[in-house]
Amino acid sequence: MRGFLAIASRHPIDPVMAFAVLSEARSCGLSIVLRTDRVLVAASGLAKCVLARDSGVILGDIYHRHGPAGAFDGSAREVEMLTKICHDDGLGERCWGSFLAIVDTPSRDAPRVHHSPFSSLGAFVAEKDRTILVASDARLLARAAGRPASIDWSTVASQLARDDLSLRSTCLDKIRELRCGEMLELPADALGVFTRTWDPWCHAHADRAVLDRGEALELLERELIRCGDACLHGLGPSILDLSGGLDSSLLAALCARGRGEVQAVNMFSAATEGDERGYAREVAAHLGMALAEQTPDATCVDILRCARPDLPRPYVRSFVQETDRLTMAATPGALAFLNGTGGDAVFCHLQSSGPAVDVLRTPGAGQGFLHTVREVAEAARCSVWTGLRKSLVKAARRHKRVPLQPERTFLMRGIGETIPDEELPWPAPPREILPGKLDHVRGLYLSSFNLNAFGRADSLRSIYPLMSQPLIEACLRIPTWHWIGRGYNRLPAREIASHWLPPNVAWRVSKGGLGQLQRDIFRLNRLRIREILLDGQLQGQGLLDRRSLEKALEPDSSLLVGTFSRVLRLVDFEAWAKTWT
Repeated sequence: MRGFLAIASRHPIDPVMAFAVLSEARSCGLSIVLRTDRVLVAASGLAKCVLARDSGVILGDIYHRHGPAGAFDGSAREVEMLTKICHDDGLGERCWGSFLAIVDTPSRDAPRVHHSPFSSLGAFVAEKDRTILVASDARLLARAAGRPASIDWSTVASQLARDDLSLRSTCLDKIRELRCGEMLELPADALGVFTRTWDPWCHAHADRAVLDRGEALELLERELIRCGDACLHGLGPSILDLSGGLDSSLLAALCARGRGEVQAVNMFSAATEGDERGYAREVAAHLGMALAEQTPDATCVDILRCARPDLPRPYVRSFVQETDRLTMAATPGALAFLNGTGGDAVFCHLQSSGPAVDVLRTPGAGQGFLHTVREVAEAARCSVWTGLRKSLVKAARRHKRVPLQPERTFLMRGIGETIPDEELPWPAPPREILPGKLDHVRGLYLSSFNLNAFGRADSLRSIYPLMSQPLIEACLRIPTWHWIGRGYNRLPAREIASHWLPPNVAWRVSKGGLGQLQRDIFRLNRLRIREILLDGQLQGQGLLDRRSLEKALEPDSSLLVGTFSRVLRLVDFEAWAKTWT
């Protein structure tokens, strides 16, 4: 098992609880990393740094905010430096990475648990007898807490309506998530208190905007290289998911800079939109990188097998079983995989009129409104009049929070309609935040949900360089209207790519995907899907609209791509629920 289990308490840990937790940890192959009166940590497959004087531990990858690309090297000097940073509450300002830090500072009366922004390391929380248990695996967490986990159907309803959103409550009762960019504290007279340690709005605020295009491009390139070098430093044999799209190709260029042991893998469905081999081959040849090409087989996918059943919500899509299998088969000795998840969100690929409205509301930039409307319309392939109308409608609204409409397809009326503010992963935005930046931030948080979306993450290190905190903060400072132009979205990223990659790739506007694989899975399993959904647990809980499902699943009905993808996603929920009942 690759993961961790930890206990933190204000008072000395009960010996009976400690023994039970240690037994569970060892049964999963976890080894003791730190044991003190108030903290116990076991882990496996993760980088570890025990702080000086046993005052805490950091699990995962942690990097200097201002300094060399490499991670902390474990030397006595580095450990002492990191200990001082943790004791001075300086983690957020001086470090970044994908890590969990459990700090028991002598000057404080209780340990604290920090989860870094945009971490691929899951952190789920249970409480027992005023003791906090934190683990990367919900099943292990439930056993360590000494109680069976049961499904929280109210949260399942919310998750169905807002998939790709990490709520504070998970789909398991009494298990919560310590989300990225949050800290867990243990007050004297209450249960664990969650506080946010990373605020996206201070980076997205107009006061921090880099208005000069040349300066913005320089900032983006510098942070892209620095974060890429840090994530790839000393990585060892690795797999790169290379579709041939802009984001994965930029990542391939970063890999080529480091000259590491990287095997690129391209998934293709011949003669469909999913055949991107031409682009991937161009990139691989240009960079001198080895490329394996694999064709997913829908018959190898079991729609009722959950790829990551031990997580407390259904993160993973069923087709990932097959892409995981083929990817790992291409490089049997790999220790990590690299993926360009989040690139669209980080590089501000907005499907909205937000950039035009942002120009209109920015002092000194309003004269560029009509020009930006034209740029938005050209990038969106719509008329200027449509772009103008949508921009004026959006400008007339006042957004008090990031807009997020529920997905109602195949759900009963009223399911998951409202979400309490405390459940949202982002803090409430200030009134003066521009509408386009609201959309930019929302996209980042929705993309972070997908950091848990690969089954291979249970055995390999998962590296997402485009979701690096310094890069994200830099991109938030770049105004939304800088990201579009000449008929293209993600313009600054494309301009950088044009120096690193073949022009055909840097300026590509087509989009591939695994739609054919999903169509084949649906076609092969249509009758089984009908049985699963019409007689399953979601239906039994009154969550699904039986009539609309029956109509959609009739033998002669033809479904749009988005519709059968939604049907398969409902089956993912059923597969996950089956593992917990």
